[in-house]
Amino acid sequence: MTERKRRCSHCKGEGYVHAGHEVSDVLCGSLPDGKQSCNSCSGWGWYPPPANEELLEAIAAWQESGIVHPLTCGKDSGHPNLLGAERGGSVVLVCARCDYVQLFIPDAVVALTAMSARERKIRLHDGS
Repeated sequence: MTERKRRCSHCKGEGYVHAGHEVSDVLCGSLPDGKQSCNSCSGWGWYPPPANEELLEAIAAWQESGIVHPLTCGKDSGHPNLLGAERGGSVVLVCARCDYVQLFIPDAVVALTAMSARERKIRLHDGS
């Protein structure tokens, strides 16, 4: 059984830490406002960080829900909804009609990885 995800206590689920933390606590590369990506959760804000399979399932659940705005192509919103795909060991969003690739996965979608399948269904289909 997979360990239940919880908000990262180091960054309090924000995915980043403020400047001034020890170098061992953060990944290289500053974010806006002197913040740095959290090493404890790899910047996802959840611990343990989501596996690729979990992210792909969360993306599919989001796109199939019918009550949230789908993730759409950045070049043409008339294209089919974006699909989750693995590229170079990471999950990205891709357009099936053109070459558009989106590296950023919205926090609301990532948060679904911390829910059971039943919880996701309630949130995304019943509107709770």
